[in-house]
Amino acid sequence: EPMNYFLDILNVLVPMLYAIAVANSIAHFVSQSEFARKADRPLLAVTVGAHLLMLVLTAVELRRCPMGGVFEAMGLMAFALAAVFFAISLRSGTRPTGILILPIAFLLELFAAAAQPADVGPADGPVNEALTSLWFNIHVLAAVLGFAALAVSFVHGVFYLYLYRQIKSHRFGLFFRRLPPLAELKRMTETGSIVGWACLFI
Repeated sequence: EPMNYFLDILNVLVPMLYAIAVANSIAHFVSQSEFARKADRPLLAVTVGAHLLMLVLTAVELRRCPMGGVFEAMGLMAFALAAVFFAISLRSGTRPTGILILPIAFLLELFAAAAQPADVGPADGPVNEALTSLWFNIHVLAAVLGFAALAVSFVHGVFYLYLYRQIKSHRFGLFFRRLPPLAELKRMTETGSIVGWACLFI
């Protein structure tokens, strides 16, 4: 079927986009490449957009939200991490902080994509009623987004503490030159925390 064929393409393309985004993030952080800096956000936007399209098409094909198994949940968490990080980074400057977040999202999506044929199952099979419930879907999606936002907040909090320690000890190494200022890291940490707790409240 055309839908299954397109989903198979996306199942290969999305992990590849994540891998490219990770490589670009590392290049941006280590070498401060001008090309990597300019490509950082557009590349992440394309990756998140392609992943969202795959999730929507999968939901249509399965007639339920794609969170019915461990690997489906891993794919959903990968998307949530990348999407939340992208949304929060839009408010920041141009310095990279995805060097720890994007590799995690990539690995989660890689495992999810590798297990996709065995995990999804046939589209015409029985559908668990809980997975078609609007309130269940809202509950799980809010929880996944909440955990992702708190994870993003945690990573930026670690960056904040490490940079603060470097400044206090007068050791101005690679992280000092690459990371955003403390005020910006603090804002990103707080934003992720607020979004995370709001989603968990929902």
